[in-house]
This record gives sequence, structure tokens and C-alpha cells, in this order.
Amino acid sequence: MNNEIFAKVLAPSLGFDKDKVVQYIDKLFEQSLEELLLQGTVSFAGVGVLKRVYHPAEPRQEKDGNLFLFPPRQSVQLTSSSSENPEDFVYDIALSQFNLNEVHALKFSKGVAATLQKVLEVKGEVEIGNIGALKKAEDGTVTFEESDWLLELLNKQYAHLKPAPVSSKKSQENAAAEFEKTMNPDASAERLQAEQKGQADVLSYETASTASSKDDESEREEFGELIDISSKATGTASEEKAAKKPLESSKQNQKTTMESPKHLYKKMIVNHRFHPVKAKAKSMI
Repeated sequence: MNNEIFAKVLAPSLGFDKDKVVQYIDKLFEQSLEELLLQGTVSFAGVGVLKRVYHPAEPRQEKDGNLFLFPPRQSVQLTSSSSENPEDFVYDIALSQFNLNEVHALKFSKGVAATLQKVLEVKGEVEIGNIGALKKAEDGTVTFEESDWLLELLNKQYAHLKPAPVSSKKSQENAAAEFEKTMNPDASAERLQAEQKGQADVLSYETASTASSKDDESEREEFGELIDISSKATGTASEEKAAKKPLESSKQNQKTTMESPKHLYKKMIVNHRFHPVKAKAKSMI
């Protein structure tokens, strides 16, 4: 927008000639750009706050389907209304740079805001020097669009960076197909069954190993008990046999010692009967 439109509105209210007002407007936009670059924000009464925004590197898909990683960049956005930020950069510049008194500085600030709003309502777009332009949508939303010159200035440090390819369309399709397989209910069910079967096999193996170990221990215990019983039985038999021998000897001795004289006499008679020769010889003598 030609700065002369500001001169037509502001010159009568300020009592200045149009050329003077045009110089003020040119200076105002230069200071706005400097403020934006150094401080990151600049406020316009009745319009809002222009803010410099940093965007980190981000992946983006091109029309051909290939994915690229784009370098970082900076932009300028209209972030809030003047009611949310009462600071007025135009008023401060009028006081400090143009040496206007408070009354004229306030008139200058209100005149700039009124001119921007009027042109925005009539044309739907108003330029702010070479910084960019305010644009009003059909729903009444006001946005800011940077000029090519401003974007080039903001992103000069990233100018040597180029978009880097991340993946091709084919690789993305393959990745999508693999993802669909993992999300397929049938495939998920089969995978779950396989996992459950594997867990069941491991559990069965562990159970069988535990049972086998217990059986081995039981067999060892039973074998040990049999050995103990056999040892005890052998020992008992030996003890009984050893105890039985003196008992039998004692009985034999007792039998010998307990024979009466009468019994002995009978034995002598028996012996005499079975040995007549010896008996006859004895009688002859």
C-alpha cells in the first residue's frame, strides 16, 4: 500500500504536511522491522502483535508420495489482539523517534490503527511496508502473510540447507503393508496362539522335568529303605542265630547234668543186655 493514504488521514489531524507524515510512516515501518528482528515481537494498536516464530525441521510428503525432511525455518504470525497486549509500538516510536508530544503521539497512533482497519475492511488486505500484509478472511479472521523479502531475510542462515529424502513411496507402501499385517486380527490371533503354544510347551517341559526329578528321588528313597530293611533283617537273623546257639548248648548241658541216678542205672541195664559177653566175663570173675 502506498504510504500516501496514511498522509491523507493523518496530516489534517496532526496539522502536518503530507510529506512529513509520509516520512513518519516510512520510519515507523523500518523501526517495526528492526524491532521484529531484534526482539521477536512488534505491537500495533487496534491490530494485534506480530511475532517471529521458529519452526524446527519437519518431515513432509511431496505430491509424488516421497517423504522429505525439510530444514528449519522462521515465519511471522499475528498472535494476539491489541486488547491482550496493551503496549503500542507506534505510540512509543512517535514519542521517542518523532519527538511528538503525548497528544500528537496518541493521535498519530490512533490514526495509523484506524487507517489499517479501514483499508482492511474495504479491500480485505493492507500492506505494512515491505514486511508483509494483513489479510482478512470471510469469517472476519485476520492473519499476517510475510513478504518474500522478509522470509528470505529471516531464513538466510538456512538457505544452504536442502530437503533431505527420508523414504520413497515404495518403502512407505511396504511399511504400511507390514503395519497392516501386525494390525490384522487374524494375524494377531495366530501370533497369540503361537505364543500361547510356546508358553504351554515350556510349561509342559518344566512340569515333566519336575515330575521326573521327583520320581528319581522317590526311587532313591525306596531303594534306601529296602537296603535298610535288608540290613536290619540280616542283622536280626544273625542276632537270633547267635542267641540260639548258647541256648541250645545250655539245654544240652542242662540235659546231661539233670539225669538222675535211676536213669543212669537203667542205661547200665540196657548196655548190659546189648553186651552179654562182657557181662558173662564179669560174672565169672
